[in-house]
Amino acid sequence: MLERLLDIAGDPAPRDGYRERKNNPDVAAKRRVDYYRDRIIGEMKFAYLLSKELDGKYHELIRQAEQTIITMCGKTGLITPEAVSAAEEILLPIQSEAKSYQIICAAHAHIDMNWQWGWDETVNVVLDTLRTMLDIMEEYPDYKFSQSQASVYKIVEDYDPEMLEEIKQRVKEGHWEVTAATWVECDKNMPSGESLARQMLYAKEYLTSLFDLPEDYLSMDFEPDTFGHSVYVPEMLQEAGIKYYYHCRGKGDGEQLYRWVGKTGAEVLVNRETNFYFTNVDEMIAQHAFDLSKKSGIKTTLRVYGVGDHGGGPTRRDIERLRDMASWPIFPTVKMGTYREFFEIIEQEKDKLPVVTGELNFIFDGCFTSQSENKEGNRTSENELYSAELFNTVLSLDDVRYPAKDFRTAWQHVLLNQFHDIITGSGVADTRHYALGLYQEVRAVTSSKRKLALQKIAAKIDTSAITTEAIGDMDDVTSTRSYGSGVGSGQVERGTGKTRIFHFFNPAAKEREEVVEILLWEWYGDHNRLQAKDAEGNVVPCQLVDQGFNTYWWHKYQRLLVKVKVPACGYATYVISEAEIDDLPISYWWERRKQKREEFVLENDLIRVTLNPQSAAIDSVIDKQTGRELADQTRQGGVFQYILEANHKEVNDWRSEMSAWFTGRYKQVEVINKNMEMSVSKGILRNSVTYHAAFADSKLDVTVSLDDHERFLRYQVTCDWHEYGTEETGVPLLSFYLPMAYPCDTYRFDVPFGVIDRGENGVDVAANSFAAGLNPNGEDTTMVLTRSKYGFRCDDNAIMLPLLRCGFDPDPYPENGIYRFDFAVGFLNGIVSGGDLISLSQCYNLPMTVVSDRSHEGQLPMRYSFVSVAEGNGIVSGVKQPEQDGDHAMIARIYEPDGKAGRTVLKFDRPVKSVWMTDLHEKPVVCLDQNIEENCVAVELTAHKIATLRITF
Repeated sequence: MLERLLDIAGDPAPRDGYRERKNNPDVAAKRRVDYYRDRIIGEMKFAYLLSKELDGKYHELIRQAEQTIITMCGKTGLITPEAVSAAEEILLPIQSEAKSYQIICAAHAHIDMNWQWGWDETVNVVLDTLRTMLDIMEEYPDYKFSQSQASVYKIVEDYDPEMLEEIKQRVKEGHWEVTAATWVECDKNMPSGESLARQMLYAKEYLTSLFDLPEDYLSMDFEPDTFGHSVYVPEMLQEAGIKYYYHCRGKGDGEQLYRWVGKTGAEVLVNRETNFYFTNVDEMIAQHAFDLSKKSGIKTTLRVYGVGDHGGGPTRRDIERLRDMASWPIFPTVKMGTYREFFEIIEQEKDKLPVVTGELNFIFDGCFTSQSENKEGNRTSENELYSAELFNTVLSLDDVRYPAKDFRTAWQHVLLNQFHDIITGSGVADTRHYALGLYQEVRAVTSSKRKLALQKIAAKIDTSAITTEAIGDMDDVTSTRSYGSGVGSGQVERGTGKTRIFHFFNPAAKEREEVVEILLWEWYGDHNRLQAKDAEGNVVPCQLVDQGFNTYWWHKYQRLLVKVKVPACGYATYVISEAEIDDLPISYWWERRKQKREEFVLENDLIRVTLNPQSAAIDSVIDKQTGRELADQTRQGGVFQYILEANHKEVNDWRSEMSAWFTGRYKQVEVINKNMEMSVSKGILRNSVTYHAAFADSKLDVTVSLDDHERFLRYQVTCDWHEYGTEETGVPLLSFYLPMAYPCDTYRFDVPFGVIDRGENGVDVAANSFAAGLNPNGEDTTMVLTRSKYGFRCDDNAIMLPLLRCGFDPDPYPENGIYRFDFAVGFLNGIVSGGDLISLSQCYNLPMTVVSDRSHEGQLPMRYSFVSVAEGNGIVSGVKQPEQDGDHAMIARIYEPDGKAGRTVLKFDRPVKSVWMTDLHEKPVVCLDQNIEENCVAVELTAHKIATLRITF
């Protein structure tokens, strides 16, 4: 049916409605639109679909209408208004059924933050687009417009405040819908859980204040172009009071309307855009409406229209067409509306919708590695904000001003850079440059505010029991030269003489015992007699890294390793001095006549690691407790690989130049092991092997170290990278490869607010910081842990960590120069829980900060904890001052990572007055005062629960 009509009229293009009539080059060349052709074909197609669904009820009418048009067309050679009118008259019995279907058309302008352009252009795109929308509203009183992203409105506030007042008025009138639940349309895989919480917290705080919106107004998370959706998003949205989710990418099991249910039972109503999130208006919307309604059983559908990516939004042509289509008799009810209107209708019939569970991932696996500096900037900023907020919060409890405005601005910079084309590395060079500038601003805030807070805490520590030389009391000027050394190094010396006081601050909510490096400035004692003691006077191990002095801006220093034990979210004090008695072993000259075989062995009390002397590969890892071999003996592992990817067009049908987004087939894999130069260093706290190698046009410097009582090999890497990709040659990639000594079909990764187990799939997948291969017999877990990387490829019983990747589009030279990054490889006993893995990651990603001090009186002891998880497996994701009424109060966000309900106890350094469980926006939900026991608060966490607590002291 309709074949003869379509053959005469030509079939409108399914996407833009402009396909010209067949075999008519004159019309095709001029691209004229035959309005009446499009109208009657749209109506008759829709009528046919309705009739077919009703077992051919209206087929005869449709044939009559078709014959009428063909007859009249034969006389004129055109589909005339008279022919359309006559056909519509015949089809009028179908009208009521047709109008029972409703299409809510939501106008939107998708605006990418700094995708293919710089910040200046983003600002102008925003201002020009929104000005156009306001002008259209003046012409069309029934027009409604929706716009997302808090950052868009911040641009208007900063650069055109007069226009902001016009937008406020339109919001009040109901013609302008604010659809932003997040600061930007952010990536949902790489930002931490705390970052995603701040996306929603700061967006709602800003927008509700800016537009005087009711608390329940911002109920939709609008993420049309986000590249994937992590598994705990439903839990996050529930905590933020968000009921609706709109996305385009991500599978959703192929459903268009569905209920996304999280692991806790948290539920969000989802619309997956099937027509893409920017399009114009054509007669095909009726067919789409019917197809989607048939699948969901709901007669109301959503049509998003408006030019996007680079802004623009709907045009007058779109509005005129919608108005006209609303008058077509054999067509759905067409209404210019909002997303909220659509979702509220769907919510009434949500029981008809299918349920989808799990992560909605993913597309664009290259984005987990592309533009590595963006990734490093995000991770470092997140971690430094955590530390700075923590220690400033505990200070604020004693009436020290909390720098809330500074932290909020810093967070806004980080959140902007989490836009789905920035953190993913799929932007141009200008995108990357602006992001890196913002990260410098963030680090200026975090480093200064953390340092000031720690110095204020240090000033309160009573160190008067430690005898040190006072400035001016010594004749030797070299003894006083150390004071003030190290400016800009991150560790400024405040002591003098041979006795130095250091406070080690631990931001993790777990007590840690580990080896920490300090800088010893201008220390002119006997280095053979260097001694470290804890606050109780017990001697602790220390190891001098450098044999001689290093020079930094005319000051001399040496690096010293100290084994320290520091309580959770607290500090411990240690003293470096010259030992009273020289008890060094005697070395005899004839020992030098012995010659030993050079071995590259890293060993401590737990494991013995042997590196290959030609390739630095891990030849063996012996667990000294069980005697088991933990390294794969059949494959070369623990090696760096230089890989060349083929064009991704071999594995998908996307544009071949989109190399930042897609990882292609590995067509060349080369282990970097040629002309390897290696050296070994031994010590009581740290053994290390350093090696240098060249490959292609680049160089690699690596130090592999093993610390006392550790099960992790730590890799410190400097790569002088000068590779680039092309469409013809492929994409260069530097990667680290680690096969496991056991068969593995399950890998555990950390994701925002939890962990997820995935199987092998042969492509890169995202994690917040680690991948761990689980031994099916329960004996071992092999873990690769990073400080700045997000992509992992887990396949064939091996973990691969992509490090540097050089796609050519849209940024032709995304990596070029010297790059420094760290990662660690852990050989762990048994199957390790998600919570324990996350704790290991937090300790690795939250390094201790060392503060130099002098002898003085104070109120605090030399070892102290401000906050700790005293019981249970809850993970602390953030500690901050409340956004409102923050005096003598803190916000602590915790979550349960392993799917095991239980009791978590938080212990504080002072009596607790009141505790409320709040929503993510810090609004009180449940009073927990009955769970207070002096300095402790007990919280019953259900499986996978995200809990925000407001504690008042």
